[in-house]
Amino acid sequence: MAEETSRHYIIVAIDRATRWLFVQIKSHKTAPAGGSFLNALY
Repeated sequence: MAEETSRHYIIVAIDRATRWLFVQIKSHKTAPAGGSFLNALY
């Protein structure tokens, strides 16, 4: 894994009542990446 040059980011949403998880792995830490995560969540 040390030879990898690109980073990936794990974005997680947790429902407090049910402890339901929604997870996505993104290659960029940008506002559009966050927006696409929220659109997929709803």
